[in-house]
Amino acid sequence: MQASSPKDLHLPTIPVSYPLLLLEILEERGISRDAALRDTGIQPALLSQAEARLTTLEWVRLATNALQLSGDEGLGYEYGLRLRPSAHGFLGYAAMTGANMREAVDLGVKYFRARLRQFHLHFLQDDEWAAVELRERERLPVLRSFFIECVVIGLSHLHSTLIGEARAEGELWFDWPEPVYYARYRDRLPPVRFSQPANLVRFPKTYLDRRPLLADEAAHRQALTQVEREYASVREEEDGDLVARVRAELHLSLGGYQDVRTLCARLGMSPRTLRRKLGAQRTSYQTLLDEARQRDARHLLEASDLDVQTISARVGFDNPANFTRAFKRWTGCTPSGVRHSRTKEQAH
Repeated sequence: MQASSPKDLHLPTIPVSYPLLLLEILEERGISRDAALRDTGIQPALLSQAEARLTTLEWVRLATNALQLSGDEGLGYEYGLRLRPSAHGFLGYAAMTGANMREAVDLGVKYFRARLRQFHLHFLQDDEWAAVELRERERLPVLRSFFIECVVIGLSHLHSTLIGEARAEGELWFDWPEPVYYARYRDRLPPVRFSQPANLVRFPKTYLDRRPLLADEAAHRQALTQVEREYASVREEEDGDLVARVRAELHLSLGGYQDVRTLCARLGMSPRTLRRKLGAQRTSYQTLLDEARQRDARHLLEASDLDVQTISARVGFDNPANFTRAFKRWTGCTPSGVRHSRTKEQAH
């Protein structure tokens, strides 16, 4: 998937509560706010304004400084463990005061992009387990693992905080191999599984019926009103770009990619209207699906030890030979060639 445009990087979309937490962690480690903000373009006065937002570029620069100054590659773990419900603004308050955890999950799935537009949440469940999957609107070009760790671990911490358990039952999934720094945080985290097909928080389905400690119907309605207003503003800004919306939906999950009918139901339009509107922007559902397949196949080849046949099935090919031909058409090289190059680089 294509990286965010320069215009997107300069839009003020990151709520100031998120960088403030990072600065708090750094100050506890003896790193001054001035040092952390150096060369980020962030004006210190902006941080005192409750409704202020930073640009994505400013947030990335601050996170880069934080990782370099702290010398802690696992800083995303610390951040996620410290992420308070209140950092999510009215959405956090709405989740804390809802009638049950299912309601809190539903709120996150519907409104999360009002807080962090780079991501959206997807709900999954089977007979025993439920999961909240974090999906990228567009694949993050830099500091990907840091930002995903912040959010996924933060969601897990939020879940345990709402029901009042120090460590709720469940596990975390990440789609990259286990990093060295994980060992230092292992005892503070739920069980973690690496090289998985998605980034998510997984927990017993029975937790969906649990009542948050601060459940309060009146407070919930008040918070939800504010969430709706914030969300309406985001939709007004973003919904004009249909290609970006389709790309956001075509994320590889446990069930594969959405088909046209499922996608159209989510977008609120007919398959015919989708074809017409995408055609007007000189693309199609199949073109965008192939783009997603290429992106995710390359990522799995480079970041996991899954064999080519398994990767082929995950990105929607019944026959590995067809996958190999398609991948070569997309990239000019074969899947085994990409895997061989990665192995060769690791050997050096």
